[in-house]
Amino acid sequence: MAREASSCQRSRCRADARLRRGATLPSTVARQAFSWRPSQWTDSPLHTAVHEGDSPGVAALLRGSVSVNLATMDDETALHLAAAMGNPELVQLLCESRGDIEAADQYGNRPLHRGAAHAEVIRLLLARGARTDAANRDGDYPLHSAAWFGNVRAMRLLVESCAHAPSDAGLPSNADSPSDADSPSKGDLLACVRFVAGTPLVDVEGHQGSTPLAVAALRGHVQAARYLIERAGANVHALDRVGRSALHVAADAGRSELVQCLLFHRAEPTSEVIELLHRATASEVERVDAMVEGQAAAALGLSVAWTVHLVRMLPLTRRLLAFGDDPSAVDASRLILEQATAQRLGCIDTLTKYRGARWALELPEKNAALRVPCALSPEQCAALRQAVDLWGRKSEDSVDRLPNHDLGLSVADLQRIIGAEAMALLLSLPHRFPRPDLNAVASAQNGTPTFALAGAFARRYSIQTHQHEQPLTSFHFDSAAMTVNVALTSDTRDIEGGRLLGVYGGAVQPILRAEGEATVHSSSLMHGVTLVRRGTRYSLIMFFGSASPSAKVCHS
Repeated sequence: MAREASSCQRSRCRADARLRRGATLPSTVARQAFSWRPSQWTDSPLHTAVHEGDSPGVAALLRGSVSVNLATMDDETALHLAAAMGNPELVQLLCESRGDIEAADQYGNRPLHRGAAHAEVIRLLLARGARTDAANRDGDYPLHSAAWFGNVRAMRLLVESCAHAPSDAGLPSNADSPSDADSPSKGDLLACVRFVAGTPLVDVEGHQGSTPLAVAALRGHVQAARYLIERAGANVHALDRVGRSALHVAADAGRSELVQCLLFHRAEPTSEVIELLHRATASEVERVDAMVEGQAAAALGLSVAWTVHLVRMLPLTRRLLAFGDDPSAVDASRLILEQATAQRLGCIDTLTKYRGARWALELPEKNAALRVPCALSPEQCAALRQAVDLWGRKSEDSVDRLPNHDLGLSVADLQRIIGAEAMALLLSLPHRFPRPDLNAVASAQNGTPTFALAGAFARRYSIQTHQHEQPLTSFHFDSAAMTVNVALTSDTRDIEGGRLLGVYGGAVQPILRAEGEATVHSSSLMHGVTLVRRGTRYSLIMFFGSASPSAKVCHS
């Protein structure tokens, strides 16, 4: 106890010394925000209770004055969240409380899209009349989402629910039935046909004309593909808008079992597909090196938790972030697929995120990331660094789920540190970002996209992971509509490593920044931070949510 008291006293003395040197401190409100989590900035008590699976708490809130259709800044209702989490009890409760089963979030996803990984949730929503022919802003239908997760039972429920009449069209008489335990016998199940814009639902075109079969092929879900072909009558020869078949997609993604399945069902290999198959075979050799790379991660001297994290990292991610491979030598399309495939089932709609990342990959820098030099002065950056050092606390990073050192900041606290003029500049940055997706929606609705600050924090990075420092940030997609990230240190002068990487312009791009430079991007940009090998990196991160109906995201 005496030792702990002495340590606390020394910490106070160091803080007092820094105060005497003129450190600028945030207010009490910010100092109490150390348990900050991004979701707390936008989630209501109802969302929090749903996220925690607290059925009695949800019921109590609904009996009170809380609206069941209350939405967060990204238009996510409690029903969206319950469906994505696969909680049938809460879905039933929210539906009985008149939850809107056709509410659309900022991506246009209905609860049926969000719950596509969970068959029981799908069954409950369909029983309430949820529409299977409602597309999100990418153009994807709930069947595309179910194919993304490879849930055969969910796909069967979606296909059967929209039957106007049974039909045996497209069922091969000599095909083996899927081996999935949830698949019914061949004699009991006939393909059910509903037409969307003249196309059977099973072949309905989603984003860029992709079919549910192409989505299953992308993810390598063999049983899902077999169900769609053998039971639902999917067309194996269907092409998307750029002329790619499901076989082409599977070969490009290196899904060898899926390729064999499609070839068995008479998909036609083109010369381009054959070339892709050779490339996929060659990439298998790279996977052999994964164990060696994992062992090399142990030599970096990180804490046990971070060492284990690096060992478990996906190959392309580990090479880029931990070992500093040349970003230009990495296939950006494969990196996106690697990340999207690895996302855990949960609240993030990984199909929507994958679509957005692919869309952002084709954007030039001016439309992918707005860069604003000298958004903060050296003095303002120094004041923020001091605030983090003095008042920052250990918390858990929302991306890597490991300890980090950051400081949650309210609007008043941030303005107190950097001043009203700099604060006004930072708040204006999302509105200066030229986003073709938002501009198109705004033009259609005669509105101007507006954003409101959802929360801000300053963070410290270093390789001192034994002292609860964060050395890197894995590739991820922000949940906020817009992000403003300000470098509080110079990437080229103050540190070694700690580079911000973004996936746009057809490649993985390093974003080298000077002290005080701001980078603005949307939730579609996949990004990460490489390992800090020397020095200490500081960043100010501000999340903005959509504040008007015209600020919805569209990647189609």
